[in-house]
Amino acid sequence: MSQDPIDSNELKMAQGCKNRDPRMQKLVFEKYYGLMLGICIRYAQNREEARDMLQEGFIKIFEKIEQYNEQYSFVGWMKRVMVNNAIDQYRRDVRMPVSDNELVLLNEGVDADVFAGMGYEEIIKLIQRLPKGYRTVFNLYVIEGYSHKEIGEMLGVAEGTSKSQLNKAKLMLKKKIEELNTI
Repeated sequence: MSQDPIDSNELKMAQGCKNRDPRMQKLVFEKYYGLMLGICIRYAQNREEARDMLQEGFIKIFEKIEQYNEQYSFVGWMKRVMVNNAIDQYRRDVRMPVSDNELVLLNEGVDADVFAGMGYEEIIKLIQRLPKGYRTVFNLYVIEGYSHKEIGEMLGVAEGTSKSQLNKAKLMLKKKIEELNTI
């Protein structure tokens, strides 16, 4: 995964947060609320769950600020904290069944042009309707760019299970889109 470029304003904000400056923490929260909520919405089933995830994520950001390495983007680090928070919630709430016998149907994916003509909000709503395991793998692979091996390690499942869950998510999305197009 590539790192975002380093920004001097971000470094000042990060340093203020490391100094436990409440004004700087408020500034960071207000400035990045929308961006971080967008990440949470992709992993949550609804906006309420996303807001809870967001609050918990910002708490973790401020608690773990000492772990931030100033050689890298502060925003990039915060995004990783939010994604890891979503993964943690996933682990608490749901466990995907691990089956070595699951077939991975790689040839039956969702083509990018299937989403053509759909707005961002429509796509997000479809993703939110996926079962939690499918949604998590879909976001980690398609949106965040993690490999199936990395996803398997993060979620504690076999690499093949990650592939299978992604395939099932794609098939489910394709079916939902086809249903919308017939209406």
